[in-house]
Amino acid sequence: MNKIIIALFASFLFSPFAYSVSEPEIPNPTDPGTSKPHPSNELAHIERLIAEKKEWAERNRFSEEESGPNSPLGQALARNEREIKELEARLESLTNRPEIERPKPFPPHWGEPPAAQTKDMRPLPGGFGMGSSTLARWIGENLAKDKADGKDPEKPEVGRPEPKPHFPAHWGRPPEIQLTDHVELPAGFGMGSSTMAHWIKENIAQDKISEFRHLEKEIAEKKEWAERNRFSEEESGPNSPLGQALARNERELRGLESRLNELKKVPEVAKWGKPEVLTDKEKLDPRKFEGEVLKQVKEGKLSQEDARKKLDSLRGEMEKRGEFKRPKRPQKPELSSEVKNKLKDIKDMQDALAKEMKTKLDGLKKDGATREEMREAVHAFQKDNKNRLEDIRDLHKAIHDKIKEARPPKPERPELTADIKAKVEVLKEKQKELHTARKDLHENLKDKSKEDREALIADFKEANKAKHEEIKTKAKEVKEEIRALVETEATRTSDL
Repeated sequence: MNKIIIALFASFLFSPFAYSVSEPEIPNPTDPGTSKPHPSNELAHIERLIAEKKEWAERNRFSEEESGPNSPLGQALARNEREIKELEARLESLTNRPEIERPKPFPPHWGEPPAAQTKDMRPLPGGFGMGSSTLARWIGENLAKDKADGKDPEKPEVGRPEPKPHFPAHWGRPPEIQLTDHVELPAGFGMGSSTMAHWIKENIAQDKISEFRHLEKEIAEKKEWAERNRFSEEESGPNSPLGQALARNERELRGLESRLNELKKVPEVAKWGKPEVLTDKEKLDPRKFEGEVLKQVKEGKLSQEDARKKLDSLRGEMEKRGEFKRPKRPQKPELSSEVKNKLKDIKDMQDALAKEMKTKLDGLKKDGATREEMREAVHAFQKDNKNRLEDIRDLHKAIHDKIKEARPPKPERPELTADIKAKVEVLKEKQKELHTARKDLHENLKDKSKEDREALIADFKEANKAKHEEIKTKAKEVKEEIRALVETEATRTSDL
């Protein structure tokens, strides 16, 4: 009997519910006044993050053995292991960067910093970089004690000389043949030849492109994992281990997407992301490859932006052959000198009003006026200057009317034929029937079990498969007929 009780207690102790899948979120250390990571403190942040992730993995190791490597917890542990390797690689690359400096060490007589600290991040007093508010308070107390004892905490300490900058190992060896000029090298690598400077720029750009490609892949994997476990979260709840892992995954996704958007602004990355120049094969049959590009967009293999650039090149080739009609839009008329002068006068009037308002508000603020008093002063200023404000509005309206009159007339589109109109009406009726059927299905799915919902959805798809295909085919036919009739040299051509 005692053996049975011990076995039951051990199974509960090592069950997945005895451990949490989530780990605490650690804020990214930032430069004061900016939103970018502080380079000298990102090292400490990554080291701390690696320690947290390793501790979390060790805490959940027995749970993985209990539930299996293919369970949500097992997958989360495998992903955590990959992230640790990536963080360690990032740590190694940051350590080798010459512009990163370690925060200065604490005076030896202060002893060891507090072991238990809060997880926030703020600038530390005394020029010690970034750290938690617990560490900041500890430093402040020691600085005050040193000041009372007559010690100088700001006295520079004799440290090791700055290491000479060296290139990352994956860049390989620098060029053996170089020019004899002497220029400043990028990224803080000192001085060297322009050949060396060009080689460094190329490697930095390639590193950013590699990081961009890696981020795209990692974001796709995280999204796929979240989608695969979404229904499991609904069953187990947001406070379950899987629910917490999904929430952490969502936070990490936001951070990765933010970094991806930053890299997109880098000229080298933006240039790399552009579609390639048309090949000889694509130039031979641009119409065929146009269809392939549209298919890739539909399947999600190509973004809308990249597809538009690719299609623009393909349709340029088609236009040379007379296979494609590009719109010839009328040129917008240039603003006359009279209109330009009036716009300048309006801007001068607006600037004068704004300056007067600012002077008045600054005076009230200096006198200690309340928010309500300042609001009343704004209303009084508007009332006193009502005529001036109305003059600005009238001038704006007069200029707008002149510009509107000078606009070229819009090209008229041909009227649809009675036959096409009839087909459009029939298509709308069929789409309305399918929409009503979908609406009824959603009503029936309420208060149904998961198995019943899946069965009802499968039956609906099977019953309306033919109707859906018919609507799809008819819509394509009607669209092509309308395009053939409506699109002219002066109207918009079909696009994505």
